[in-house]
Amino acid sequence: MAFLRNRRAEARDDLVIASLDASGERTLSSRNHPAKFGYASAPAWRPDGDVITVAYEDADERGRYTTLANIDVQTGAQKPLPSQRWQFIERMVWLPNGSTLLVIGQDPESTFQQIWAVPARGGKPHKVTNDLNDYIGIRVN
Repeated sequence: MAFLRNRRAEARDDLVIASLDASGERTLSSRNHPAKFGYASAPAWRPDGDVITVAYEDADERGRYTTLANIDVQTGAQKPLPSQRWQFIERMVWLPNGSTLLVIGQDPESTFQQIWAVPARGGKPHKVTNDLNDYIGIRVN
């Protein structure tokens, strides 16, 4: 399993992996505040088990934003996932073949959370939905 832990006293967020019985807990990656992992969106294991995708929040001269990163399960190395600048990421899940990450997210130009397809090998994300609804949950079977 993978989960996020907020360590307020240390001004740090951790991505932690462990066995289902909570043994073997290991901090895989950390982000120092004010940058932090996006808590609304749980970490998403890529189907091959080699990578965990996380949303993280940061800020620059244009303001706060959310983006995606792949974390190597063996090394903990963070690699930004080519996507875009998001206002918010609600949920994400990998397609079973690992080709695409489905994201419920809100881009800065919208007031609605839509479902997006983010290609694993790069390329521009595209909207799967484009309407006046807000999407909340997503599951792939």
